[in-house]
Amino acid sequence: MIGIVASVTQRGSSVLSSFGAALGLDCPVEVVNLNELKAMEGLGVPFYAMDIGVGISVGIAGFSRQLISGVLGNMDFNALSIVGLSSMEELHGKIATKADALYVKSGVVKEADGDELVRAILDACSGDD
Repeated sequence: MIGIVASVTQRGSSVLSSFGAALGLDCPVEVVNLNELKAMEGLGVPFYAMDIGVGISVGIAGFSRQLISGVLGNMDFNALSIVGLSSMEELHGKIATKADALYVKSGVVKEADGDELVRAILDACSGDD
């Protein structure tokens, strides 16, 4: 089970993340943009989530994926990331190969062919571009 701190509240988020880690939980802080990432990095947060609990909804096609890709590209080398994927297209996309972990949403699992899903996950986990 993953506990996610889904509301960036400056110091409160880092405290909740640290508390979860002390209890042995994986507790990433969900960020939606570079400003939130930098604020949390400054507080020592090591594990981040994107598009899991807090969806990024912008009326421009592909913008949220570009935003997440930019955040992933600006993370500290030692930071860990988990990205939520809600379609097979996202699973096949570059963003899946940039994340350290993938949260494949239940709709994808229900709709996808099992073999195709496994192949896509293996491809995404085969390494960075």
